[in-house]
Amino acid sequence: MIDLSVIIPIYNVEDYLRECLDCVISQSLENIQIICINDGSTDKSLSIILEYARRDARIEVVDKKNSGYGHSCNIGIHKALGKYIAILEPDDFIDLSMYENLIKIAQRADLDIVKCAYYEYFDSTKQKDSYMVLPRWTQNITPSNEVFDTKEFPSLLFYHPSIWAGVYKREFLMENNIRFVEAKGASWVDNPFFIQTMCLAKKISYTTKPYYFYRQSNPNSSSNLINFSVPLERMRDMNEFLIHHKEMPTLVFVLILKKYIRYLLLSIYIAKNQKIPDSRIESEIYILIDNIIENFKMPKMLKLRFLSLRFFPLGVIYHLYSVLRWIKYRFLK
Repeated sequence: MIDLSVIIPIYNVEDYLRECLDCVISQSLENIQIICINDGSTDKSLSIILEYARRDARIEVVDKKNSGYGHSCNIGIHKALGKYIAILEPDDFIDLSMYENLIKIAQRADLDIVKCAYYEYFDSTKQKDSYMVLPRWTQNITPSNEVFDTKEFPSLLFYHPSIWAGVYKREFLMENNIRFVEAKGASWVDNPFFIQTMCLAKKISYTTKPYYFYRQSNPNSSSNLINFSVPLERMRDMNEFLIHHKEMPTLVFVLILKKYIRYLLLSIYIAKNQKIPDSRIESEIYILIDNIIENFKMPKMLKLRFLSLRFFPLGVIYHLYSVLRWIKYRFLK
């Protein structure tokens, strides 16, 4: 049986794709399936994939019209033959021993998920050489047991989804019918996938060893959000899942709801920067906040935080959040 299927959803990444593919075909774990899904790229991405496929028989190429990151990943999951599945962003790269080491951890206890730390990678510029930063939170994940679930260690839910920094047991995904939301573009579809996998997995492990290099300087990256509605749409997707799994411990819900506060603030920040009329922002955000308060029990202080976003002027919220962002990126990163 193939140890691992690596799914690479690709769209217009010709500048970074060779580096990504080189690190995959050079993995110390050789028994892998590499599924490259070209999502209607208009640059040279497809020709690069085909070039590598001619050199390495482990590479399978799917060429389709543009339908988004989620649909591409779902095609990869459908075609995967490995015991485990990994997602690799085509503008990122990984340590050559990443998959071998994560699979070794997974196989020790037949785990559903193994997650690892990652570097934020910044390309060189005229003013500065390339460099990388290890996010502080990745070293603060210290569950008391090597194998755990989110009931035992829910803190992991509060941080970046980083779904690409890990491997997932294919049988676990299939049994729980876990798939990506098929929205246009990238559209934050990693968030619902992250919540579903982490909440439903019974055996998770985490290593503070950073194997993944998450590129920050690609101007076309999905992390460069420009549509303020996207976080709100993904929150609705996550709400649908959470409403059907209210048996989970209160602390799990609380941490996810705290994360929602950040998403709402980000949506307001993006909308105000783009001079979206307040009436439109309010119509989307207020309905969502009301829905969250109605459907989920939460501590009073957390409820007050949601209500403050509901009733404080958007301009005040925007300026306060702008200051907090400046402090974060100036002093805390």
